[in-house]
Amino acid sequence: MHGNPDITNTSFAIITRYPKFANTSSITLQNGKNMDKFKKFIDFVFNIIFPPKCCICGAIGDDAFCQKCDSQITYISYAGGTIASVALYETVIKKAIKKLKFNKKKRLAAPLAKIMLDNLPFRDFDAIIPVPLHKTRSKTRGFNQSELLAKDISDFYKVPVLRDILVRVKKTAPQFGLKKAQRHKNV
Repeated sequence: MHGNPDITNTSFAIITRYPKFANTSSITLQNGKNMDKFKKFIDFVFNIIFPPKCCICGAIGDDAFCQKCDSQITYISYAGGTIASVALYETVIKKAIKKLKFNKKKRLAAPLAKIMLDNLPFRDFDAIIPVPLHKTRSKTRGFNQSELLAKDISDFYKVPVLRDILVRVKKTAPQFGLKKAQRHKNV
């Protein structure tokens, strides 16, 4: 364990233990089996033409992060109340989050969500609340990276994503590039 991790710059979704929400339903496609087979076939053909590459260094491989890049991730299991952190904000994770947020590489949301799913320090929660963006930043970026991560985790655990629980009212400077003390002050 590396002590308390610096989670002020992660922008990962907050996972909280709310009372169970009743009547959450999931939508099923009528022809789901055929769609799954078709998607697998399309993925197979696509991967032959465009082999998957590491999101960080570009090495060809099967996973979002090659072995070399994955070995640079410091996985942790930290839970402080209802907030969790699963990896230190450094090297590969820092680059991946930067690419997701500022280079609009939305395809990084799924592998980052998988890292969260594989390393969450608790598994019993009732809802996911994404960290909101200020409305001007949301318009500029066009998406909320926390909502992308929250959706993947929500799909896995079959819990709702509560988008309207938190509202960002203060427009802060981007956390990326700030020192730890500056990030704390910025929040």
